[in-house]
Amino acid sequence: MIRIYWLLKHINFLLSSNDYIFEYLYSRLDIGEQENMIRDFKIRTEQSEIIRSLMMPMAIHNMSPKICADVLGIHINTMQQRLKKMKDRLGIDPLHDIRNRALIHIYALQDQKKIIWNAGVIVQPDSILFQGLSHLSEILDKKSKGIFQLNIHTVATSGDNFRLFGLLRERDLDMAVGSTIGLRQLADMKISVLQYPFLFESEEEARFVLQNLVLPEVQSSLSEGDVLCFDIWSMGWRYLTSKNAPIIVPEDMKGRKIRILASDDIKEYFEEMGAVPVQIYYNNIREALASDMIECQENPYNNIWNMRIYEYQRYITEMKMFYSMEACCVARQSWSELDHSKQSMLKEAIRENSRWVLKQQKEVNQLARSSLLKEGLEIVVPTEEEIMMWKYKSQAIYEKTKYQDFLSKIEAMKSHYHRR
Repeated sequence: MIRIYWLLKHINFLLSSNDYIFEYLYSRLDIGEQENMIRDFKIRTEQSEIIRSLMMPMAIHNMSPKICADVLGIHINTMQQRLKKMKDRLGIDPLHDIRNRALIHIYALQDQKKIIWNAGVIVQPDSILFQGLSHLSEILDKKSKGIFQLNIHTVATSGDNFRLFGLLRERDLDMAVGSTIGLRQLADMKISVLQYPFLFESEEEARFVLQNLVLPEVQSSLSEGDVLCFDIWSMGWRYLTSKNAPIIVPEDMKGRKIRILASDDIKEYFEEMGAVPVQIYYNNIREALASDMIECQENPYNNIWNMRIYEYQRYITEMKMFYSMEACCVARQSWSELDHSKQSMLKEAIRENSRWVLKQQKEVNQLARSSLLKEGLEIVVPTEEEIMMWKYKSQAIYEKTKYQDFLSKIEAMKSHYHRR
């Protein structure tokens, strides 16, 4: 606090200096001190875009009304009117008060402070998750005018979602997008329900339930932790692929070695059919298929195409059994270091980007489906009667789960969706 008083006391000298002493000393304050100096001023400033637009030109051009008017492309009389509005609304007169000038300089420093975040995924750059983060980076760059930079990394290359979110907790990453499976130990084990087969009938139904029930539940359970969840993305429906014969009914799984996600419930589901489920990481799928460690696997069309799984598989069973769900999360400490305006900007950017991801996911999966057909893969579509056989096999998971309350909420929200 002594540093703040010293800075304010010597404002006149520091602002008149040409060697950026003011900027340097201000940067030496911790984040909390910087925020406290202009917290109320900043909130009131950002309530008016006209007043906000004056801050940077005035800070750069030493409060000169004429130069600022030229920079903004407005008449000097208009500039004078805006300065009067600033005085009326904010109670400041930077042309005649050195402390008021300091407020504007500090506001400009905060507004232009470069933010560099590191975001991570565990699948290849062509995946919709990587594309989604890349698009989010573009949105942030545009909204912040280059101030907010998002660097994207393919990390935890083994495909370990638990390790991915661990890196987020440890602050090695500022943002991560990974399977909701990886949140089970951070949020609530009831999130395991999201991996159950035939949980949703359509993408639209899934999106409605995720937005109106699942996301708030996840956010609530993460409220005391090191991670915040802002949305749930999706890579789309995950489809079964096989090598020597198509999979149409549950009996076709008997004796087959299938790669599955890290879910004990899904393991038991396939074991009930006589299959041999193997939990291996995403990056090891091709190697496992090549060595016959597994005979089939399940993934969205785009992943099947990007991983060239078609080189080892011949059939795809097009059945809406599993819907991919990936959480878009931020490290709490990284979030807390953003000022109010940057937090609002990030929230808005994520919301905008999530709509893009949903649309883009459908397009890339459809394109991948067409490409797989050209490679000679055969797509088989089970009949309604055959699908009922798969659903019957899943009943045991639903009946014995410890999370009946959560499942009941999901069913109620699904009913609400269909009544709309």
